[in-house]
Amino acid sequence: MFLGAAFLWYGYFDVRPSPARRAEFLRWGFAPWVQPVGGVLQLVAVALLVLPATVAYGAILFVAMMVFSVYVHLAREYSPRQVPWPVVLAVLAVITGLLYGSAAVGPVGYVFRAWLG
Repeated sequence: MFLGAAFLWYGYFDVRPSPARRAEFLRWGFAPWVQPVGGVLQLVAVALLVLPATVAYGAILFVAMMVFSVYVHLAREYSPRQVPWPVVLAVLAVITGLLYGSAAVGPVGYVFRAWLG
């Protein structure tokens, strides 16, 4: 739930960015369309977490976005102190995918749920 709430929050504010947030993306060297597209992808990832059959896909999308976020913070902004937040979210996405992953991707989710009780 925390993962979904965080991405709903950030997705909404990337789809409808404030002028300061828009300026941040421009400072990083991204085209103006990148931020709203990223926001829509975040909202799609949250939607994928809702159905058990698509949880693993949502987790994979979350991890991909968090890897990109780490890249932005290190290569475009050089702000290493902001890297832990996307890393924590990526780890939560991996755990979510493993615990609640779908049978479409493999039995990993079922194995972990049986193991944890």
